[in-house]
Amino acid sequence: MSADLTPYINLRPLDITPAQIYLDSIEVARTVFPDFDLRPGTIEDAMFQAFAFMSALNIGSINRLPDSLMLGLGKMLGTKYVDGKRATMDVALTANSNSGGIIPAGTIFTYNATTDDGETIVSHAFETVEALEITANAINDPLPFATVNASARNIGVLPAIPANTDLAITSFSQVLFSAKSAGNFVQGENAETLDEFLSRSVINLSSMSSAVTTALQLRNYILAEYPSLVKRCKVYDLTDKDGGFELSDAPVAGKVVAFVYGPERNLTNAELTEIKDDVAERSVAGLEIGVSNSTLLNFRIVATLNYYSSYDTDAVKTMMIRNLTQEFSPTNSQSQEEKLRYNDVLRAIYANPAIHSIDSLTISNTYSGMAITNAVKSGNNVVYTSNNHQYSVGDMAAVTAVTPETLNTSTPTAVIARTTNTFTLVNAAASGTYASGGTSAGLSPGWGSVSGSDINYFYKGSLLNLQSEKVVLTLNSFAV
Repeated sequence: MSADLTPYINLRPLDITPAQIYLDSIEVARTVFPDFDLRPGTIEDAMFQAFAFMSALNIGSINRLPDSLMLGLGKMLGTKYVDGKRATMDVALTANSNSGGIIPAGTIFTYNATTDDGETIVSHAFETVEALEITANAINDPLPFATVNASARNIGVLPAIPANTDLAITSFSQVLFSAKSAGNFVQGENAETLDEFLSRSVINLSSMSSAVTTALQLRNYILAEYPSLVKRCKVYDLTDKDGGFELSDAPVAGKVVAFVYGPERNLTNAELTEIKDDVAERSVAGLEIGVSNSTLLNFRIVATLNYYSSYDTDAVKTMMIRNLTQEFSPTNSQSQEEKLRYNDVLRAIYANPAIHSIDSLTISNTYSGMAITNAVKSGNNVVYTSNNHQYSVGDMAAVTAVTPETLNTSTPTAVIARTTNTFTLVNAAASGTYASGGTSAGLSPGWGSVSGSDINYFYKGSLLNLQSEKVVLTLNSFAV
């Protein structure tokens, strides 16, 4: 069953244009004054046109049903409303003496985050969900500590808080010396807007059937049934869940795969299994359905831009990087085509009001010629120093021309960690002490062939996942 609630949310068929109201008003006037002649340019004509326009606005407003009415209707039809979730994390609390103490539930701590402009501080408050006892220890031992789970006081998405981050103690306490995040950060979720709920109500109606029989029904059912868990979903017919998911794979009859992406993360195996088991019960007999995470595609943007001189250079750069990473994030990137289009990046850059023109723009998934200035073996890994390199975690990188050559890794290896000036590769066979030289080259995996200025995807269900380190901008001031 397919449905479109738009005519009921907005009763557009009953709208009347100002022109129609204007002509009808003249006809009404002539029923009283048969010789009535409204001449253009007169005061009377201006008043008739003004009244017609205002009447059309009023009619348009009347023909829009209250959102609250459609909210109730959507809930009656079984659409779940997403109230949002609070972020949670573990907090390690250290007592101010070896005597320990009791920390009551509701004790408040704040995480102070700096915004993109580098100047504004935003505080995010967390409170403990249960009382905590810090056990006393010997007088010469380090100060005792214990760990407790804390929940954000506000609903919604927060900046991810790394483990061992200092937290400010907001609640007065004679017991506490310090507080740090202790990992297990679980991201919150923003409450659903009314427009998002109404859109999902339409999706929910479109998915209603005694059995799932089409790819569109399966997609709509997953999005409607798991609003807190699945934010993006794309379904492919004739696809084997045990295959390679390559776009070039031959069709496989009777098999379907749904690719999903959660709230700013991939789903766990348990979550994927839950969805798979659910949709399998609703599918028609003989149809084999798989559920898998989407492949995330990173890529590089190198551009030379001219911006209006009335803007600050650093502010333009920060805003440009933020806008591009949001536009080409898994949550927002287009999923209709199986390719990254050059023109989509071009439009995203020009959408910034500070940009006057673009001198050059390149998009790619390969990187080369990055100089190595140091290499340090650490366990089974090697940490390479390469100032302002463009690798992200998950990229495949190779290092050559290092002296001694035992620190090289000619076979591309996944980047497992990065900072602005270092990247780490697994290289258990590496040995020796860095002397000189070295360059690295690599690529972001998951891409297919280059098609002109565009890059094709390799796997089905892929989503773009541009990282900030991949945006390389040269900015030139432009005086009007």
